[in-house]
Amino acid sequence: MVTSENPPRRGLMRRIALVLAIALAALVLALELGSRIADRVVASRKASPEFDAKNYKPGLFDKIARSTLAEKFTADCSSSSAIG
Repeated sequence: MVTSENPPRRGLMRRIALVLAIALAALVLALELGSRIADRVVASRKASPEFDAKNYKPGLFDKIARSTLAEKFTADCSSSSAIG
């Protein structure tokens, strides 16, 4: 039992750190896989002969696709370099 006199054991802190590291790695992996799937979906959607850019409404896949993220990153970098 942990009391105010005894600090938590090192094993408990190590276990918590391990669980947090695994959760973070799983989150990054899920985002990466989702982005790769979104790249394929968006590319095939835009390559389709029925694609109409005027009536197209971006969805979730468009928001996490690499092309969209690269555009946002480039825009953010160019605006921050103009400030500094």
